[in-house]
Amino acid sequence: MPDIEVNRAGFLRLGNRIGIESERDLARRMGMDAATVSRALSGQSAPGRRFIAASLKLFGNGWFSELFTVID
Repeated sequence: MPDIEVNRAGFLRLGNRIGIESERDLARRMGMDAATVSRALSGQSAPGRRFIAASLKLFGNGWFSELFTVID
C-alpha cells in the first residue's frame, strides 16, 4: 500500500527560501505543534493529513514533490 514520507531536505530548502529559521518557526507558520512537526520531519511519525495540508498551504500545492515522497 502506498504511503507518504517527508522529504526533510526539501522542507529545509524551501524553508530557507521564505525565511524560516527553525522547526519551531516552521511549526508556528503551519499552525501546528512544534513536537508534531519535529516528529514528522525526523521520520518518527508519518505525516498526517493536517501536516500535509498545512505544508501545502504554506509552500503552495506545486511543491508537493519537493516536500514529500510517495513510497510503495
